[in-house]
Amino acid sequence: MVVYGLISLTVIRILPVALATAGTGLRAVSIAYIGWFGPRRLASLVFGLLG
Repeated sequence: MVVYGLISLTVIRILPVALATAGTGLRAVSIAYIGWFGPRRLASLVFGLLG
């Protein structure tokens, strides 16, 4: 359960965002940032794109 919990908090949360932003030309660091903070709130996604 601990391993699944860690995977859910990292890979499973970031992977869909990475797939959705694959053709946008964003750097890997930007995609990781959006993947980490974006699903939590829409505002953090917008700020990540602006920053």
